[in-house]
Amino acid sequence: MLRTTTRLRELIGHVGIALDRYRTDGDAEQMDTALYQYHRSARELWKFCWAGGSQMEFVASLIDDSAAPLDWWQRGTRRRLERD
Repeated sequence: MLRTTTRLRELIGHVGIALDRYRTDGDAEQMDTALYQYHRSARELWKFCWAGGSQMEFVASLIDDSAAPLDWWQRGTRRRLERD
């Protein structure tokens, strides 16, 4: 659970950066986008954590695996629909 908390703090750090920009630029749309991306990113992180069911400790250890780090912030990026 500690590793998950660390990853959540990283995601919140992105929101903090966006909040600082909002305070400087006043761009509410950019702030809203960052909040939405945080929501999606945190949801992806929690889905990953709970995918193992009772094996949460094992899954949490995968989050901190330095061989294959995941960018949870990027995983929350809105995906565009591909059209023909």
